[in-house]
Amino acid sequence: MIKPEILEASLLLILLVDILRSNFLTSFGLILILAALLFIFLGLTFWQYLSKKQFFGIRFLVVAIILAILYVFLLKWHIDLRQNQADYSLHDGAVLTEAATEAILARENPYEINYRGAFTNVFNKPVEVVYDHYMYSPVTFLINIPFKIIFSNFLNFYDFRITLVIFLLLSAAIAVFLVEQKILFLIIFSLNPIFLQSTFYGANEILILFWILATIVFFKFKKLELSVVMLALGTGTKLLIVPFVLLYFVYLLILFKNRNNLFEYFKLVIIYLVVCLLIYLPFLLWNFPSFVDDVIFFHLKGGGELHFIAGFLGIPQILSRLGLISVFSAFPFYLLQGAIAIGFLVVAHKIFKKSLNITTFSFLLVFYFSLIFLFSRILQTSYIAFLSELLILASFTAKRR
Repeated sequence: MIKPEILEASLLLILLVDILRSNFLTSFGLILILAALLFIFLGLTFWQYLSKKQFFGIRFLVVAIILAILYVFLLKWHIDLRQNQADYSLHDGAVLTEAATEAILARENPYEINYRGAFTNVFNKPVEVVYDHYMYSPVTFLINIPFKIIFSNFLNFYDFRITLVIFLLLSAAIAVFLVEQKILFLIIFSLNPIFLQSTFYGANEILILFWILATIVFFKFKKLELSVVMLALGTGTKLLIVPFVLLYFVYLLILFKNRNNLFEYFKLVIIYLVVCLLIYLPFLLWNFPSFVDDVIFFHLKGGGELHFIAGFLGIPQILSRLGLISVFSAFPFYLLQGAIAIGFLVVAHKIFKKSLNITTFSFLLVFYFSLIFLFSRILQTSYIAFLSELLILASFTAKRR
């Protein structure tokens, strides 16, 4: 059987070199610093392996420093590239959120404005319908405000990926509380190539991942009120989190039924709904039709009204590529998603009656998201990257029988 510390050292070396190579990070200073830190980690690892002494704290700290330095240089490289190129490729969600943040600071409604001007220097222009829609919920741009103000005022620049990387670091920091093999998890979770590439491209799934992790961590430490507040903040960030919300409340229902304390369950539901209402109500009152059209219907409608079928590996994508349906098909795939969502919750309810451990919940969550994504009109690679992080978490929470 391979020793965990040897696996940690091997994966850190492999993933680090691959990320440096694939992102063309050839700075001599960066390579020298990372090589020195890697040498220290390898030395401590082999010393621990040979002497049986434990250097967990130092080794964990070295990995954390490596990650922080790597992320800073990756950010700098991408931001420099963006500032020095006339046309730069960036996830449309990042461009939209930067513009939405500026709009709310200017007291404009992000769900009313046109975003065409925000894409002037962006190489990969989105489809036409995107210009008139901000499809994310309010917390996405609200949490961006302090970072926008700080970096714009003190460093004279801002990029939404700064916010994403901060949340990536925070996600890794809190996720280690859920696993036993903390160093190995930190390496795989934080250096996951497809998720890193997705995040530094500007995809915002890390925000949802953070709220999911925060919800589970507060649950683990029996801070249930804070747990559902985190859940509500996630709901106020992006509706992608809805499968997790549904599964989590089914889980809590079984938990409190077993304790004969449904009053506590409904109290948590009310807290969740109140926080969601505080997030959504101002924008619903500001312009109800625009808000609902952007946040809800943009993801559901098809045909000429809104977004065509895009992405890969989903049922709609496969059917369109086989020529069985048009990419502009208005077929309501969301009805299938709804039916599957309800059916899966019934199955999950039965499974939770037999097992309420975090491993069961984690693997059900991965499977649940996979089924929902399978029938999504828009299945991006960032969704697959998001699933991979959830699967890593589920794998590390699993207990050997």
